[in-house]
Amino acid sequence: MNSENRKSFLDAFLYTFFGVALIEEFCKWLMVYMRGYYTKEFDELYDIIIYAVFVSLGFAFLENTYYIFQDNQVKTAINRAIFAIPGHACDAIFMGYYLSLAKQFRIQKQKKLEIKYILLSIIVPIILHGIYDFCIFSDIKLLIYVFIVFIISLYILSIQKLKEVASSNKKIKYKSTFCKECGTKLDDDRCPKCHKKQV
Repeated sequence: MNSENRKSFLDAFLYTFFGVALIEEFCKWLMVYMRGYYTKEFDELYDIIIYAVFVSLGFAFLENTYYIFQDNQVKTAINRAIFAIPGHACDAIFMGYYLSLAKQFRIQKQKKLEIKYILLSIIVPIILHGIYDFCIFSDIKLLIYVFIVFIISLYILSIQKLKEVASSNKKIKYKSTFCKECGTKLDDDRCPKCHKKQV
């Protein structure tokens, strides 16, 4: 690999993992985490996966609209429908899966494990998204075959994660307590009204 190819490889890596995957997945994760993780409606383990996929598909809709109007080609629409939309959904499944594990440990008051899975809920989607984009954007022909294997594996693993959470889905049980600050009934250890963490 000559210096020009190395530069091209590095540029593609930095762009796909940090310029695209990190920014897109962090924005989606922030919405899911801030608006979904602490909501009282998140009372079943499966809920957060639905929230994550919903946010992700909303993002995919806007992104696809931009690309289709920019290229104005049917081919672009078909390619994005087959690969990009399911890719976003799969990333979201992993995001929701790890957030559902984090929530279980939150209820059990196991802070270290909760933090671990919250971190995985953002790191894993970034890596998956980065691999997807890197295979497409880099000029290495061999990566087309890697991409095909990656996509098939991603779909299979995503379905397995869905089945795993669906089979163990249950209501999250909280103690019936009230916020010490504003008196609102609590479904978690953070008040849904004043957002004060209860000690």
